[in-house]
Amino acid sequence: MFILSAPRTGSTLLRCILDTHPDLHCPGELRLGPIIEYLASSHRYTDDAVTTDRASTTSFRRARRLIEAFMGDLCRDVGKPRWCEKTPLNAYHIAFIHATFPEAFYVCLHRQPLDAIRSTIQGGLMEHAMPTWKYSDQEIVNIAVERWCDWTQKILAFERVCPEKCIRVKYEQLVSAPHDTINQVLAFAHFHLMPCIVEDAFATRHADGIGDFKFVDTVGITRDRIGDGLTLDVSGVPSTLRHRVVGLMDALEY
Repeated sequence: MFILSAPRTGSTLLRCILDTHPDLHCPGELRLGPIIEYLASSHRYTDDAVTTDRASTTSFRRARRLIEAFMGDLCRDVGKPRWCEKTPLNAYHIAFIHATFPEAFYVCLHRQPLDAIRSTIQGGLMEHAMPTWKYSDQEIVNIAVERWCDWTQKILAFERVCPEKCIRVKYEQLVSAPHDTINQVLAFAHFHLMPCIVEDAFATRHADGIGDFKFVDTVGITRDRIGDGLTLDVSGVPSTLRHRVVGLMDALEY
């Protein structure tokens, strides 16, 4: 199972709750998407017959064997039979992930764009992606908005192509009705339900992951982050980019 999301949309909260299930190991970000693409693409230089632009069916099988061996070791270490991966960057490698694991389920996690964009900027994620000292505050906002659009557009495109493999979850839904939301995800992926999984998640030790520092000191779910993006000044965002955001919001029913 894979969690597909843009940054700062609640993927850490979701993965820690899912990781509490006795049959599902959901570690921190492992960047399996890029790894799968690198592995599959590398075999284009060794395969005699390449059936796609980047990789052959044989390449995907080879990549799968390596990933299954790696994830199998992690699952055996914690005594769980199945795994889930939550790296946001996976959204840029969906085609390779799906070709390698065609039976996988996908939780497509979304958040109100202004809230997600403001959290991305305030959380320092833009500094990791670009030399922010070269840009004005307005340029950083514009780039963050465009990145959210790119991320979200890729996930929505996959939802349309493989609706039977995807379940859409919104951050607002997750923090407002966590039990119902998690039960829907578990049922969709054919896991048995656990009535106290949300509460148990905050009493369970989870593997460390990138961007998980906020969860360590969290004792429960709150809704106080909903609407934070209303303070973000988007008056300088180009109209074409604003229209793109509005279109994606409509598609997400925000």
